[in-house]
Amino acid sequence: MRCFIGIPVEEWRGELSRLLEKIKRGTREVKWVKAENLHVTLKFLGEIEEEMVEKIKKTLAESLQDVTAFSLTAGALGAFPSLSSPRIIWLGIGEGKEKIEKIFKKIERGLTEFGISPEARKYHPHITLGRVKRRADKGWWKEVLNTKLPRFPRMVVREVVLYQSCLHPEGPEYKPIGRYNLEELQ
Repeated sequence: MRCFIGIPVEEWRGELSRLLEKIKRGTREVKWVKAENLHVTLKFLGEIEEEMVEKIKKTLAESLQDVTAFSLTAGALGAFPSLSSPRIIWLGIGEGKEKIEKIFKKIERGLTEFGISPEARKYHPHITLGRVKRRADKGWWKEVLNTKLPRFPRMVVREVVLYQSCLHPEGPEYKPIGRYNLEELQ
């Protein structure tokens, strides 16, 4: 089964939908993420054996044991691998970024104990908005980078979720298979 660990962003769904509507105009070269699938990815696990799920759940509960709820603010728009050559368009995290990076390191340390490889690249907390299919028009991309962002409220992160990603012709569906309430793990 295909899985990942993430932070839900339901409190920002309206603002994210408005942002997507603004930046979608003017291009067909991007596959946009559906509003209900937006999240901050902590760790993409890829295809894992079903018997690994319980080990992962136990590791997550242990890794998140001393993590308390915290606030997030939205950052700026960005892209991987770079702003001059966008392949992944994302919204960065402002306040709370360091806390997410610490959570990522804790989870990654726990998962490497039973063979899940650590990330080769530096972790950068973000919300993926879209994936560029073909080279994006430079004029459109410049407009996107100058887009005035909606006013995102401060969001409190209260849970981390283990998701199963079910692939369908109309796009992926993310099903929570483990929830970790940061206020109850203490």
